[in-house]
Amino acid sequence: KLQFLYFIGLPSLPLFLPVFQTMETEGVDMEVVTQVDDEGWLDIVVLSAVVIAIMWWKWSSMVEQKRREKELEERENLRKKMTIPTKEEWKLDEIAHYTGGPEDDPSPIVFAVKDSVFNVWRGRGFYGCEGAYHCFAGKDATIMMAMELLEPPTELQNERALTRTELSTLDDWFATFAWKYDIIGKLAPGEGIWEREPQKRRDWDLKIAQYAPSGIAAAVVVAASLSVTHHSGTPREGE
Repeated sequence: KLQFLYFIGLPSLPLFLPVFQTMETEGVDMEVVTQVDDEGWLDIVVLSAVVIAIMWWKWSSMVEQKRREKELEERENLRKKMTIPTKEEWKLDEIAHYTGGPEDDPSPIVFAVKDSVFNVWRGRGFYGCEGAYHCFAGKDATIMMAMELLEPPTELQNERALTRTELSTLDDWFATFAWKYDIIGKLAPGEGIWEREPQKRRDWDLKIAQYAPSGIAAAVVVAASLSVTHHSGTPREGE
């Protein structure tokens, strides 16, 4: 009978030995138990084991469901804590407050790239207090990203125009952030270094135009000097 259940019930028999010992200690007539054995007590044990197994499965499922619900609740609470309402304009001293906080009490992580302000809290492993790119947090990170710096740029780096390679690198960073993270607004006029880039480019072009003629002239003089030196040092035919 119920042979497919024996596979479950037989390993559970040791669980019932203390029950039988207690019954004997309390003076229960074991002959009755023996009679039950003759009538199929093993089937009863097997069925009991099955019931226990079902109860265990139900309890495990309930515990797992509670664990998942708690995890989802914690994620939702974290998302609410990290969310910053979008607004039209941001100032640098405002985003300076959002640097991620300590590991045990995280807070939003905000920085600017070009003229956009990003909340990158989901990337706190990179931009949080223990991250390799924490230097970006709470700052206008445009120059650092374009030049691939891990420290604030120098005054000279801030003042010169970006090269084509640096502009391409900056565009790649910006595309990555726009895809992965939340844009929560724009830098207010006069706040970001990106709006100065066109003027820096014009100033740079003017400097090149200003110094290019003198540089070319100097190069011609040097070339002529080298040519004269070369010819004066070359023996003539017949000498």
